[in-house]
Amino acid sequence: MTELGKRLIEAREEKGMSLEDLQTVTKIQKRYLLAIEQGNYDIIPGKFYVRAFIKQYAEAVGLNPEQLFEEFRKDVPSTYNDEVSDKLSNIKPQRELPKPASKVLELLPTILIIGGVLVVIAIIYVIVQAVNHDSGQKNNQTAPQQSESKYEVSEDSSLAKDQKKKEKAAKEKEEREKAAAAKKREQQQLALQKQQEEKKRKEVEEKKKQEEKPVRVVQHTVGPEENLYRISMKYYKSRSGEEKIKAYNHLNGNSVYSGQVLNIPLEN
Repeated sequence: MTELGKRLIEAREEKGMSLEDLQTVTKIQKRYLLAIEQGNYDIIPGKFYVRAFIKQYAEAVGLNPEQLFEEFRKDVPSTYNDEVSDKLSNIKPQRELPKPASKVLELLPTILIIGGVLVVIAIIYVIVQAVNHDSGQKNNQTAPQQSESKYEVSEDSSLAKDQKKKEKAAKEKEEREKAAAAKKREQQQLALQKQQEEKKRKEVEEKKKQEEKPVRVVQHTVGPEENLYRISMKYYKSRSGEEKIKAYNHLNGNSVYSGQVLNIPLEN
């Protein structure tokens, strides 16, 4: 038996769990659990499953798997990833480069940065020159057009009036659409708020009904080999009943003794 197996057995016995109980919780066959305790890993199919089963075993009895693997590393079979990391750590580093070559490599980043900055400055200069040239041409083209349009509007004042009327109508239409959209959003928000309030009211009523549900209490006398886990599995078919039994009987821990009478609350 390995030191790891002894540690797992101690933790299991402290929890008051048998191998059958552990098999129910972890869904691992009893013969594999026994093999882990005895250090007989040959019957388990593959090193990966060995580590996975040990991890499930440790979590079920309240131990930290990673800390356990580190502490009992010699008792745990290594996986492919562990072997690869060990081989990589044994590879010797490459020879150092000659001093002249190393100096050139040290200066290479600085040279590249300076070259990059010069290229960026050149690109920015070209773009600024092109933008200034285009803007000068546009100003020259738009100036005559603006003077002509002012002259035309002054000649035909009715056209200006029609344009103003159209702009006013479009603005009024836009304002009406905005007001309608705002009103619609407000109505949607009110409807959503009403739905949320109704949902909350139903949840409160449902919770109140659950609290008022009648409870049937059964008295149970603890047997010689029984513990809180087995009693919970008997009446509730899960470990969730442990907290209910402790709360109903005002128990501070998980310990019970043979002959102790417990009140088991059950829903009708």
